[in-house]
Amino acid sequence: MKLLFYLVVFFLLLNGFTANRVANSLIRDSCKKASKMSEPHYYKFCIASISENSESQKVRNIDELIGVGVKNAISNMTNVKGIVERILKDRKYTS
Repeated sequence: MKLLFYLVVFFLLLNGFTANRVANSLIRDSCKKASKMSEPHYYKFCIASISENSESQKVRNIDELIGVGVKNAISNMTNVKGIVERILKDRKYTS
């Protein structure tokens, strides 16, 4: 019975470590492909912006990674919209 318990725990730990490696490798490869034609600093920005979302460590394929990227973009645009609305409301912007 103990052996079965140890095997289950070992499998769960191994699966968790493997999932992180798959996600990190997928993020690096995708950012490398996306930054080939753009500025050199884009690669680091791409990795940082995707990795800041905890859901990115659970992705298994490019479709899931795209979903995480879209959620990040929507969140960032919502934040920018709020900032612009606040500036316009406070009338700190003059044309």
